[in-house]
Amino acid sequence: MAKTKNYAKSVIKRGFRFRVLISLAVCLMNGIPISGNGLPGEYLINQIWRDAYSSHSLMTNTAFQSYIQYMSVYLTHAMTVSAEYQTSEATVLLPLGKMHTFGVSYTGSGASIDEGTAFDGNGDIVFTGKASDRNNVAILAYAINPVKGLSIGVNAQYIFNKTFSTEFKGYGGDFSLAYRFSEHEKLGYHTLGVSTHNLILQGEVDYASSMTLSWYATFLKSMIESQFDFSARDILAKKSEFDASSDKSFDMDFSYKLGIRLFNSVKVTGHVGMKYFGFSGGVQIPTSDDVRNISLLYQMAVPYGGAYPAHSFMAGAEFGQPRKETVAKGLKRKASLIPSDLYNKGMMLYSEGKYWDAYWVFSKILVEYPDFVKNDWVSVYSGRCLEMLDIRVASSTQYQKSAIKYSKSKSVHYANSGMMNIFYRNDDSKNVEKIHGELVKAGVPDSLRNHAHYLLGETYIKTKEYDKAIEMLSKVQDDHVDYLFARHSMAVAEILKENYEKALLYLKDCLSKNSKTPQEEEMVYRTFLFTGYIFYEEKEYANALASLSMIPKKSLIYEDALLGMGWISLRAQQYEDCLGYSRDLQGLTKWVVNFGEGALLEGYVNLMRKNYDVALEILGGASARLASAKKPSQEELSQNLEHYQQIRSNYEALGKSVETFGMEKQTVETLEKIDSLFLDQKEMKLKIDEHYRYVDEFNREHFFSRNLEIVREDIDYAYARVSKMAALKKSIIEQEKSQKKAQDIDKEIEKLKGQINKN
Repeated sequence: MAKTKNYAKSVIKRGFRFRVLISLAVCLMNGIPISGNGLPGEYLINQIWRDAYSSHSLMTNTAFQSYIQYMSVYLTHAMTVSAEYQTSEATVLLPLGKMHTFGVSYTGSGASIDEGTAFDGNGDIVFTGKASDRNNVAILAYAINPVKGLSIGVNAQYIFNKTFSTEFKGYGGDFSLAYRFSEHEKLGYHTLGVSTHNLILQGEVDYASSMTLSWYATFLKSMIESQFDFSARDILAKKSEFDASSDKSFDMDFSYKLGIRLFNSVKVTGHVGMKYFGFSGGVQIPTSDDVRNISLLYQMAVPYGGAYPAHSFMAGAEFGQPRKETVAKGLKRKASLIPSDLYNKGMMLYSEGKYWDAYWVFSKILVEYPDFVKNDWVSVYSGRCLEMLDIRVASSTQYQKSAIKYSKSKSVHYANSGMMNIFYRNDDSKNVEKIHGELVKAGVPDSLRNHAHYLLGETYIKTKEYDKAIEMLSKVQDDHVDYLFARHSMAVAEILKENYEKALLYLKDCLSKNSKTPQEEEMVYRTFLFTGYIFYEEKEYANALASLSMIPKKSLIYEDALLGMGWISLRAQQYEDCLGYSRDLQGLTKWVVNFGEGALLEGYVNLMRKNYDVALEILGGASARLASAKKPSQEELSQNLEHYQQIRSNYEALGKSVETFGMEKQTVETLEKIDSLFLDQKEMKLKIDEHYRYVDEFNREHFFSRNLEIVREDIDYAYARVSKMAALKKSIIEQEKSQKKAQDIDKEIEKLKGQINKN
């Protein structure tokens, strides 16, 4: 073997001539072959002492460790018969992710003797007392599996040796490669590897370099294990570094082992090498989920030539979940981050009222991430987006799919509630009742149960089943968002039954709740209007005026309040207030009947104040305007409805396309088609909303137009009366003027008579 030049020089310089000889002698006496393979330094023993665990050693091949599945700890302790020379190794391996493995190990070997020797200054050998030799190496390793089968490993090592009282330190690095070329359940898992030892070495030590070629295999689900190692040492040594009498060529060594696991827990292995043979045996005990396996082994190696055997004791344990499972969970979590982000984005868009954009986000999740944990809710919100876009058929279909696919999820109740909304809008009272039956069962959230009561109650009002409506609406709890609307509808039902006292009680319930949304505020204003009109009919004018005055200008029914306050003020002879309400009404309303009502009130005020000419001007203009007024045309309504039905049909056909694209992966081509659909959707939705507004205005105008003839007659009657009063006033004025003129003439006559008599 090559000499360790720097090391030998340091020994001679310090007078420790026999340091190497002591270690070698201890080894040879106990039958352990020496070699530089496996540990840094030619004076250290061969890896035979841990052959049973060599596949787990960072010194054998770090790249092999990239195939481990569990966090592992391995401990080995070897000793000679007399226990004077001992070697220990501790290794910890940590798989991280799919490709990475980290490892750390400590290996120490050495001996101690009671009598050490050294040369004195005269060249004589003297006894120094107890002597020791200790060699230590710490390794930090990393292995990566960049592509399938191929692994790369690197080691960084720190060496600390102490001989008697002299210390030697060094550091270095090595690399290794491994390639798993077979992964077959029956033919086995086969891995080839190559590794270096002492390839890079700096410091106060100078050890021989080596290279090892390894083959490791397991068969029949790891029931059989086999490993072969071939080593070439002194591969970088120069001829000048060898002793003159030694063979100036690199050394070779090999070892082979074959093991079998019996009864799934007993392991027996045979070992053979160039300089030894032996066996190892022990148990491998499966334990809990946290500690997967514990192995306890004993190994005996017998050198050829009848030398004493070496004994090794080994223990190992595997912890936690396997790498594949951890990686799979990690990938699942990582993959779930993408749909989670999309889910949050979709929910944000939904909350902002951007239902079209939100729908495509939810559709993307359902198509591209079918295993996402929240897909039951994604499916519901996908249908809800279509519902908010008023695409009814596609929305109902999506709700039905969600209810069927996620029938065990709590989301099924929300899907049913969504379907009930669609049936209610479509005036499908039969299916409204059917879904209501599903939503009142046990396990349904109270919020959905209350909403179901409300929709069915409103359906009964549509079908004029007022008693059923009141009974159903009364089930809506006072802490539910529909409570205020339910109470108001109960009042409407009682009014339609002409039961004003009960209606007033329900309306008061509405006023006892705090409104939180614009819709609730408007319902409160409507309640004030109803109570005001009921008080008016009951001739409680003060209460009526107080209720109507609570309605602000921003309300949709403000002009209705103005009309009521105008008539109340007129009856209370508060003419200035009545004049203000009537003028505000005429300036605000676009309904000709309400304009006529406002003009009539203003005309009456001027009539009471005997401003006949002003009253005639106001009433005359109103009469002319109402003379040309017509009731809403049913024919026009029919034409608008026919046009709406055509748009609705096209809109639902667009919804079918939306549904189709929603089940496809969103490629560039698909996104272009979606953008094109969005333009059509916006245009159709505008026309549908225009129809809704038209119908609302038609119904409102139709409601007011029921009084058109009455208002027209009242204005004409008031105009005639004012005209008569004006003519009468004019006649009186003319008569008064004639009387005054006669009196003036008489006075002139009397004056002339006096002058005549005087003359």
